[in-house]
Amino acid sequence: MFNQAQRVTHITADQLQQLISSHPEDEFVVVDVREPEEYGVEHLPGALLVPLMELLAGSARLKPATHTIFYCRSGNRSMHGAQAASGRGDLGQVYNLIGGIMAWRGETLPDFPNVKVFEDTEDLPALLMRAIDLEKGAERLYGALLDHFKGSSLEEPIRRLEEAEEGHARALYSMLKKVSDPAPPPFEELYEGMQGLTLESGEPLVKLSAWLASGTADRASVLEVALDLELKAYDLYRNLANRAEDPEMKATFLEIAATEQRHARTVTRGLGQLAQA
Repeated sequence: MFNQAQRVTHITADQLQQLISSHPEDEFVVVDVREPEEYGVEHLPGALLVPLMELLAGSARLKPATHTIFYCRSGNRSMHGAQAASGRGDLGQVYNLIGGIMAWRGETLPDFPNVKVFEDTEDLPALLMRAIDLEKGAERLYGALLDHFKGSSLEEPIRRLEEAEEGHARALYSMLKKVSDPAPPPFEELYEGMQGLTLESGEPLVKLSAWLASGTADRASVLEVALDLELKAYDLYRNLANRAEDPEMKATFLEIAATEQRHARTVTRGLGQLAQA
């Protein structure tokens, strides 16, 4: 499948999509070597921004992985970055995406992962509390979306997405119990008290709720919003995992990221169903 004769393996966009879909989240890291301005315009979901000059200077912090994939606009800069990083020995198989983001035909995201919602969080318990609150916001949004799909074939899938957000919150709560002193209140009590005013995409819930209540949102547009939420949530948790120093915390973020990606596929299938209706 791949040319293993080189220290850096060339990989096509289709092969990269296959690699991502067939490997657990903790086995690969996707690295964008472009400049922050380029990354902010468009980037692959979950990609870690590490500008080329940081890689070449040896100042970049890269997490060990089984597969490390580098990309840029066309594949030229990322080849230099991949070659510079391939000698580290802890990055597993190092790849360069042929044709860069220009060759990618999957989903891309604008703007930066909204890790800024955590930047004023001083300690791990506070970070986990913030993450749980974001999950409450996503659950509330899906609850609002259900009104648009009552009686349709998409009602049950959206209900499952709504329930999954609480599952994410419970996973985060299990970590919260391990690092909090004193112990937090029981999950049900804590979660019930969460306001969930902000979504994982960084948008205020009230903004989207007002749009949904306006009566101007058609079903396809509503699902597009849900898809955007899931992709941005995946992007957020992948980047939080890349920043996490605690292995258990990293694993929790990666597990949630994998679930968000599966949810994005569910929403995409829903869009396909609408197109066929």
